[in-house]
Amino acid sequence: MLWIRSIALITVLAAPAWAGPPAYDRLFPPGGRRGTTVAVKAEGTFASWPLKPWISGKGIEIVPRAGKGELSFKIADDAAPGLRWVRLIGVEGAGPLRPFVVGTLPELGEVEPNDGPKAWQAVDGPAAVINGRLSKNDDVDGYAVDLKRGQTLVAAVEANGRLGSPMDGVLQVVSPAGFVLAQVDDAPDRDPKIVFKAPADGRYVVRLFAFPAIPGQRIGFEGGPGFVYRLTLTTAGYVDHASPSAVARGSAAEVDIIGWNLPDEARRLAAPADGPDDLTELFHAALGNTTSVRIPPAGFAVVLEVEPNDLKHPQRLTPPAVVGGHVDPARDVDTYEVVLKQGEKLAIRVESRSLGRPLDGGLRVTDGKGTVLAESDDVGGRRETSPDARDPRLDFTAPADGPYRIAVRDVYAHGGPGHAYLLTVGPPRPEVRLTLKDDTLAIGPGKPKVVTVAVQRLAEFSEAVEVSFEGLPATVTCAAVVSDPKGPTAKSVDLTLKSEGADTWSGPIRVVGKTKSGAFTTATVDLAGYEDARTSDLWLNQLRVAPPDPPAAPAAK
Repeated sequence: MLWIRSIALITVLAAPAWAGPPAYDRLFPPGGRRGTTVAVKAEGTFASWPLKPWISGKGIEIVPRAGKGELSFKIADDAAPGLRWVRLIGVEGAGPLRPFVVGTLPELGEVEPNDGPKAWQAVDGPAAVINGRLSKNDDVDGYAVDLKRGQTLVAAVEANGRLGSPMDGVLQVVSPAGFVLAQVDDAPDRDPKIVFKAPADGRYVVRLFAFPAIPGQRIGFEGGPGFVYRLTLTTAGYVDHASPSAVARGSAAEVDIIGWNLPDEARRLAAPADGPDDLTELFHAALGNTTSVRIPPAGFAVVLEVEPNDLKHPQRLTPPAVVGGHVDPARDVDTYEVVLKQGEKLAIRVESRSLGRPLDGGLRVTDGKGTVLAESDDVGGRRETSPDARDPRLDFTAPADGPYRIAVRDVYAHGGPGHAYLLTVGPPRPEVRLTLKDDTLAIGPGKPKVVTVAVQRLAEFSEAVEVSFEGLPATVTCAAVVSDPKGPTAKSVDLTLKSEGADTWSGPIRVVGKTKSGAFTTATVDLAGYEDARTSDLWLNQLRVAPPDPPAAPAAK
């Protein structure tokens, strides 16, 4: 899960005529190296310029340039690598959030033509990130690298998952004689990665092409303005994952780094045990990418899988606990034993695909005699709207006193060093989740704005929740609304914003939920088109004139 933190408050002036908020599809290049200044183009249509920029996190200053859509990103030396989100704000509203990646490696731009044996783009040095685009149908981008025998090259694409590119990429490594030596399509999703060991000295070509992420009638390689990518090519350090991929909240911890070409100083990294979010990025200057660790709720112990832990030798667990394990080798089944009282309840969850790992996890609970009592594969649902839809979880109630066994496996009997997972075992945690459809709001005098907040109650959460806006200016009012456990407000509430006077204001706001027992939650919005991305930062523009109503939905036939 991705959380976006606000850092700025911006005041803008009103405009005499309504032209609508700025509309832009992407940033290009979609990333830059820390310690550099990068010229970036926001690709879209702008009725006015310059606009006011906002970016999540610290360490980046964005300065609008003279041309429409042209921006200068000044990235500090100590800016944290990883994914940021950028928004441009005009006099009539805020534009959509768009991704920008901060990297640690030298960055290059694609140079066309680079689609044939006489035109492959040469990439010098041990490591680089290429910002490119498959600009038309049947486009193939090729990059030539010189390798020594035994060198390990990592070629990894960021496109569909982080950048929202509508592409299902394919990577190849081709020999100097033109033979395809390696090819990867999904690994594990639409952004491929190849780890290639050179069999001999020579020049090798890494080729990238793509199918559409959503198949259409056309059969062939696809391209277009939105098919942007970041391709990492490195024979230096590259991290695959951290082990374990979680650290206990409130305790200092170190994790092992699993990957390729790792220098000694980057094989073990300190992980912060206290953070604002439950997922924290780790990085090191000697690594060409970042990795993440989960920070479970307070009270959950984090333990490592200990082999052998098959059906005959289960590993004993004392809930609540989080286990970092690997399904390795193929056909491996990791088994854990818990002792429960009759009626005791457990919430059991495996995370792997949602953490970017290839394990297609399966869960099974058996009693002491081996009788299967519960099973789960994927939770189900659309991946774009349910981050954990590809991972299994189940709620289990013990039918009697005694030992029970929890088995984790790959449903297709695959396995290997990269098939890492987190197994969470603990009592169900009653909680409430608040969600909204839109992350930008515009309001003017005389026309209240009604915002519907969906309320999802999990694990028999039975408290009333007071839902309200946080961060509103004094000239915008909104009364708090209570969501009761039962009745018409149990699943959703309506908040009504009112603009008092003709003042203008623009800035980040939030919707929060509070209970009498002290529980607190923040409403989120799923960012359409981006894998597992959501934000809790809304943006409000208070205008001197009321924005027009959105167009009515077409009448049903």
